[in-house]
Amino acid sequence: MMSVTDSFGPMLLRAAKKGSKVLEKTQAKNAAILQANIIKGIRSQKYRTNWPELSEATKERKKKLRLSPLILIAHGEYSASYETRKHDSTTYEVGTNAPQARRLEFGFETGGTKERAHVRPAMKDSIEPIRENYGEAISEIFK
Repeated sequence: MMSVTDSFGPMLLRAAKKGSKVLEKTQAKNAAILQANIIKGIRSQKYRTNWPELSEATKERKKKLRLSPLILIAHGEYSASYETRKHDSTTYEVGTNAPQARRLEFGFETGGTKERAHVRPAMKDSIEPIRENYGEAISEIFK
């Protein structure tokens, strides 16, 4: 009788068991990175180079109401409205229910609002750390 030992099958089974927990933790970490980059981008005005200036009327209104002169910020609630929500073990969502979010991100031509993208640039800034996290997760799973 001849026998062959399959070491890859058991290793794959261990990886599958360990993998779901590791990937869930990685997904949560990646969602937090994106959320932080969105908030930082708004508060620091990091992506402002691509944003049109506020109109003089808006600047004056904000000044009169003692609101922040920064773009996308009045009291700070908008940036703080971005949350991370867990749907299931593999799906996390980063977003906001702020009514102005879509209008600010994409603009609203009919309403006269110019595009002030802040989520899409934050996503681009998040790509590299997210890739690194997935690489570390895969290494951990197949130890």
